[in-house]
Amino acid sequence: MLVLYPPKQLVKSLKEFCSLTKLNLTGCLIGVEGVKDLAQALQENTTLKQLNLKHNFVYDEGIKYLSEALILNTTLQDLCLTDNFFGAEGFKYLSEALLKNSVLTRLDISGNYLTMASCQYVARLLEGNRSITSLDIGYSGMISEGFELIVGALKTNCAVKMLDISCNPLDSFEQISTLILSNSTLTSLVLNEYEFSDQGYKRKNTSNRHINVDTAKKYIEEAININITLNGLENNIICGPAHLQQTIEELMVLLSSYKVSKEISQYIILLYPRICKLLIYKTMKAVLSKKIQM
Repeated sequence: MLVLYPPKQLVKSLKEFCSLTKLNLTGCLIGVEGVKDLAQALQENTTLKQLNLKHNFVYDEGIKYLSEALILNTTLQDLCLTDNFFGAEGFKYLSEALLKNSVLTRLDISGNYLTMASCQYVARLLEGNRSITSLDIGYSGMISEGFELIVGALKTNCAVKMLDISCNPLDSFEQISTLILSNSTLTSLVLNEYEFSDQGYKRKNTSNRHINVDTAKKYIEEAININITLNGLENNIICGPAHLQQTIEELMVLLSSYKVSKEISQYIILLYPRICKLLIYKTMKAVLSKKIQM
């Protein structure tokens, strides 16, 4: 395997260069040794605010080095660790470090396998950290039991405003509704790659399109009615075999009547099926143009 380590000059720059605020190493394959060198530089750097390590092979050991740096670093605000092949041990290191860090506000740990043990560490982090406002745990294989731990932690967390749980095998939309109902600060919930039914969610491109929307609509009504801070359910699909036009129109009116936000933007519903695209465009345009007042 070809692994490219950060050149010594880069590490030296992080230690000495006074104006570097963003560093994107996506796909550079820096590996464990590379992130070790990088972590040492981060301990001394006082300017870097955004670090993207997406698609690198840092594993649990690399997360350990990075976590040690996060305890000492006082400037980094945005950290992306997507697809770095670390597990429960790595989540443990990261959680313990960020409980001592009050600067980081955005954390992307998507694409790393969230076992039950991993979810426990993330929940522990959410219970004790008050600086992280944006958290991405999508595409991580998180099951419903693990998500329950996250929901429980968010009941007492008053900081997280954006949560991405895209493409996780959750059992039903009721769990999403519980999250919305129990949290008063969440403003954006991203649900890419989901379809919900009475029996739970269905992944995109499933052959079974006969989905009863009544339950999903019921959960949305209850959740939005109680939690007026949620601006949108981003990219969630709610579909059914019949009366799609009526369902969409009712949902739009519902969101308007509950005054979800000053201006409902790109959220609410994805365009499915294709034959109804024009209808949905028109319906959304009519609602979005009203600029609903709180």
